[in-house]
Amino acid sequence: MELYSVLCVLPLQNNRFNNRLTLPRVCFTLAGSNDDREQGGAFERTPNDRFERWGHAGAVWAPACVVPTPGDHRSGPGECQFVPPASRAQQEATSQVSGKSTSTRHRDCAWLVPGQLTTLIQERLPVPQRRRGGEYFLPDQFVKRPEENRMRSIKSRLMAGLASTAIVLAGAVAAQAETWKYAFEEAMTDVQGVYAQKFKEEVEANSDHEIQLFPFGTLGESADIMEQAQAGILQFVDQSPGFTGALIPEAQVFFVPYLLPAKSEDLGEFFRNSKAINEMFPELYAEQGLELLKMFPEGEVVMNTKDPVEKPEDLNEVKFRVMTNPLLVESYKAFGATPTPLPWGEVYGGLQTNIIQGQENPLFWVESTKMYEVTGAITLTGHNNFTTAVMANKDFYDGLSDEDKKVVQDAADAAFEHILEYQKGLSEESLAKIKEAKPEMTISDLTEEQRAPFKEAAAQVEAKFIEMTGDSGKKILDQMKEDLKAATQ
Repeated sequence: MELYSVLCVLPLQNNRFNNRLTLPRVCFTLAGSNDDREQGGAFERTPNDRFERWGHAGAVWAPACVVPTPGDHRSGPGECQFVPPASRAQQEATSQVSGKSTSTRHRDCAWLVPGQLTTLIQERLPVPQRRRGGEYFLPDQFVKRPEENRMRSIKSRLMAGLASTAIVLAGAVAAQAETWKYAFEEAMTDVQGVYAQKFKEEVEANSDHEIQLFPFGTLGESADIMEQAQAGILQFVDQSPGFTGALIPEAQVFFVPYLLPAKSEDLGEFFRNSKAINEMFPELYAEQGLELLKMFPEGEVVMNTKDPVEKPEDLNEVKFRVMTNPLLVESYKAFGATPTPLPWGEVYGGLQTNIIQGQENPLFWVESTKMYEVTGAITLTGHNNFTTAVMANKDFYDGLSDEDKKVVQDAADAAFEHILEYQKGLSEESLAKIKEAKPEMTISDLTEEQRAPFKEAAAQVEAKFIEMTGDSGKKILDQMKEDLKAATQ
């Protein structure tokens, strides 16, 4: 029986099953036995919970690498291919000459002996995007012992080998500047994009690291980028609690109607100093593998519909697009509409074909995405201000040095102040652009008297929030009310 430890490095690569990215990581694997060989190979669990086959060839069974092969959609990200050396001497000779397999089919495979590990890590790990083509399985050492000492020696050798390899790997990666990936839900010129660009500017000005930005649509919908952030594919993500509420029910508190002031200028102090936001929410986000860096407002939410809305009855039988947020569904039920969860990418077409007749968002977003082209009315009910949250993958953040943590937090703080300043007058400017582009658009800013029935309906939504979230949600709601009172006095 021959056993070996394997260091496997998996760069980002397209997953043909769901068009997402597989999880990149460094891992250690123990595999290989005569029984496995007789059955055609061993199996290794892949990060996306599928099994990839490990093959063998000839008298020496050794992994080389896994490379994507054309195949059909059933072949997944790639079939396992192996390039076995005729002997250990040939393996070492091949490594010393080129550091790669001589096979053209497997030109990205690398044979190496322990002494070459540091060089290979330094060459390939800091920039995995240059190796998107495949998944690398890199042999560290082979272990072979007499029958009577096999299990004891295997355990001691493997533990020592894995520990030493991990130390080398950690040192090599730490010594390199890194590229951090940051995805958000809007375009580069929208509020989240402006925040992200300032964050990037601050990080790059105060460290050797680089931030790579991914606006809406480049990596999928909001649910996709959240999955990628939790998996560690993305280091940072900006996502509204409207979507995060599915993971963290208490985050739906930001959708209790008439809880937050509609104007962003009234909210800066609240978001800076709120105990609920800065002390209570981070613990809840951490439970989901996320480090909450900053929350900030994006502007007053307006109803954007086919026909004017002046009272709840005007929403009767109106199919109103909402995010996949249980409390937001309850809100529009209370307002009299028929809430219809729909991915953002389908909203414009849904309005155009009358599948839905309304949606809500800040004015800058209605203007930026040209939703006014397929609707006829905008109603300012004052029922909410759109909130978003910037998060980091928890494992990534915890693994940063104290110096890098300070760089990240300072960048988040600087971007927060920048985005509050940027938003001054943004809603008015956006509304003016909409009026210019579509003069016939009906704009209704409801009076306090007209808003009263909506506020009455909001009471049942608050009760529903407490029912959904229990004591934890009630504590956060009560604390937010205290924080808002202190901020607006």
